[in-house]
Amino acid sequence: MNEQHREIIELAVFDLESKSGVRWGPEYMEEFAAAIRAALGERDALAAQLAALKAHDPLAEMWRELSEYQPMADRDGHGESWAKMCRERTTLAAWAAASDADAAAAEAAWDAARGAGCAERDAAFSAQHADIAIDVIRRAKEGKS
Repeated sequence: MNEQHREIIELAVFDLESKSGVRWGPEYMEEFAAAIRAALGERDALAAQLAALKAHDPLAEMWRELSEYQPMADRDGHGESWAKMCRERTTLAAWAAASDADAAAAEAAWDAARGAGCAERDAAFSAQHADIAIDVIRRAKEGKS
């Protein structure tokens, strides 16, 4: 969220608190919606960062780091797929973002997105196998085969 977004939100809050009315013209609505989206994105990034710190979860930390790259992805022309990847957190979305980063000649972003895709794929694969191992060991502990 940039300074302009903060000013727009502060003005809206002032208008609401002073009961002086809100500037509800179409242009203002678009700016206000963009400011709110930016604030929500900032909130989500901070929440992901906090969750990663609490859980010491490497995947949560990875997604936080990838989310913080969003302004550069926007600047380099592959922001839409980057945002989708960070929102969906799936292997498919990560590979699509990598493809777009490659087309934008953003080599580091391509590497990061491909790494994210592999991490998500491996995490899901590992979780599935962990569930199988837990089930097998529980049955073994109960004396069942």
